Amino acid sequence: MNNLKRQSHIAPPMIARLPRSLRAARRCFTTYDSQSGQHVERVAGVLLHELSLAEATTPDMTTLRGARIDSFEVLRGGAAGLTLGSAGRRAYLRLSAAEHSPEFVEQCLQLGAGASLDLDVGLGLAADAAITRVIRFAELAAERPGLPVRVCLLDALSHESPGRVELVCAKLADAGVGALVLVAAEDDPECSNLEDLVEALLGADVLGAPMSDRVGVRTRAGTEAGAEVCRRAMELGVRRFDTSLAAAEQRSAAPHPARLAAVAAELGLSISE
Repeated sequence: MNNLKRQSHIAPPMIARLPRSLRAARRCFTTYDSQSGQHVERVAGVLLHELSLAEATTPDMTTLRGARIDSFEVLRGGAAGLTLGSAGRRAYLRLSAAEHSPEFVEQCLQLGAGASLDLDVGLGLAADAAITRVIRFAELAAERPGLPVRVCLLDALSHESPGRVELVCAKLADAGVGALVLVAAEDDPECSNLEDLVEALLGADVLGAPMSDRVGVRTRAGTEAGAEVCRRAMELGVRRFDTSLAAAEQRSAAPHPARLAAVAAELGLSISE
């Protein structure tokens, strides 16, 4: 990838993972970001992001209130009337590849929603162009307060070149992306690259919030198999996870949020809502 230059990222000791006892006891704390010269507020608990409601024309707010989720996705057709306080959760507008453009930054702001973008980090010129568009979108969004961006890196947990995924994630983080979700490949339910990729990413030194607050995981193996992969990720220090309230109906779905909440409790971690 010629238009993206690799940088050396070494995490300072103060950004390292906290002991489990402290992560469970404290929901919020601050760390000093040496690159920006600012203290960054962080959340210690596990954050659950719900996917299944995006399939509905109008999301069911009652369902949201009963789930221990921090945020959820909607499609543009079901986004009318949403605000930042929808059921006390953050709404993210799921944008297609054709919508990774400046005008959709404004649309997200008008709806009071964040932006959720899928990104194929495959090899080749088309993938390079897509990466460049997403980075530009994130840079524009970072200039507008109140517009968080999450990028889902498709098949990243089985990518043939983990180094490329690391590089793209570092560039996206420096552009202001708040959540970098590593998505499993459907034909690799055990997520073969999980440990190596997560450990490398959590050691990256980026502008603003540390990678340990940004990296997330989305499994595609249903609730039980997916929950075991998420357990491995939690033990590595990952705190963001995608969930699906429809997991029982879809074998390739993300785990049910209640199951992940139970896994977090077993590890002594709190759920941030």
